[in-house]
Amino acid sequence: MPVPFCGCLIWIGNVTTRGYGKISYQNKTLLAHRVSWELANNRRIPDGLFVCHRCDEPSCVNPCHLFLGTPKENMVDMVFKGRSKPPRLFIEHEIKLIRATERQTRILADRFGVSLTTIKKIRSRRTYAHVS
Repeated sequence: MPVPFCGCLIWIGNVTTRGYGKISYQNKTLLAHRVSWELANNRRIPDGLFVCHRCDEPSCVNPCHLFLGTPKENMVDMVFKGRSKPPRLFIEHEIKLIRATERQTRILADRFGVSLTTIKKIRSRRTYAHVS
C-alpha cells in the first residue's frame, strides 16, 4: 500500500471566490475537495455533511487532510482555528433595545460587535423570536 503524501496538494485549476477548487462535470460545478474525498473513500458524501480541511487550506485536495463533519462540527473547527468568532449571545434587554431603537443597523452592529445580518435577523425575529 502506498504511503500517503503528508503535505497539501493544492488545486491549480479554477477556484471559487473563497479559494476552493472547482470542477465542471455534466453541466454541474463540483468542489474539488469533495470530489477528492469521494474518490479516496470510494463512496458518496452523506447528505448534510461537510468535507472539512485539517490543514485549513481551501484549495487543498489531499484526501489525508479531509474529513467529514456536521455543520456544527465545521463551525467549532472554524472557531478553534481562529477563522471565525464564536457567536455573540444577546441578553433580553439588548434584544429589546435593538428592536425598539430607530438607530441605523450599521450603528447597532458596530456597538454590539456583530454583522449587519445579525441585527437584521434580530429585528425581523428570525432569531430570538421568543423575546417579545
